[in-house]
Amino acid sequence: MNSEAVAKDLEKAFAQNGLQAVAIKKEIEDGSASQGLFNNLLMGFMGLGLLVGIAALGVIAARSVVERRQQIGMLRALGFQRKQVRLAFLIESSFVALLGIGLGVALGAALSVGIVDSFEEQPVSATRCHGAPWALSWASPTSPRCSPPSSLPARPPGSILPKRCVTNREA
Repeated sequence: MNSEAVAKDLEKAFAQNGLQAVAIKKEIEDGSASQGLFNNLLMGFMGLGLLVGIAALGVIAARSVVERRQQIGMLRALGFQRKQVRLAFLIESSFVALLGIGLGVALGAALSVGIVDSFEEQPVSATRCHGAPWALSWASPTSPRCSPPSSLPARPPGSILPKRCVTNREA
């Protein structure tokens, strides 16, 4: 039986009493649609924030290489191999990326409790999904995406000759 038709029939039958019937299914679908639109908007902003964060990580790593040319030259003059210098910069950038991912997941999990609780007040029940599996499902895809911006600037320091850095010349 169509719930909207039943609601209209009830309104006609009890019009003298002022009955206003509403099809609950339609109300729930309308509420779910607006809630889904809001969730998609939030996910879009989170994705944009993730891309900006990854780009910022690449910029920080590139600036680190440029600003520490003398230190790189000294390391190379002391006998560090190219791979060792690259590895040092890669570990440094990876640490910053993993720290950012960890803080983002922790803050997101802490803030999501309030959001999920507000959804539970709605007619459509929301299921709780807090805990380590939820956090890992978000953190694991972001870690490989942070690797290229942090590893690309780590390549040039290994090829810098010590004499170019110590003498402060660009030649």
